[in-house]
Amino acid sequence: MTSEIERAADALHHLDAGCARDEWVRAGMAAKSAGLDFDDFHNWSASGGNYAGENECRTVWKSFA
Repeated sequence: MTSEIERAADALHHLDAGCARDEWVRAGMAAKSAGLDFDDFHNWSASGGNYAGENECRTVWKSFA
């Protein structure tokens, strides 16, 4: 049986990490809300053609309430 975290990670990796910034931020918020951690978000983000680096990912991740 697949856990909710595994389902969330699978869903995230089906999205295009090279999407527009507002979509990328929303995906990150959803990932954090679903219980994923920074490494999940960062690894997914790094697969996008517009990847801006770990510092940008970490800054945005920390901004999610």
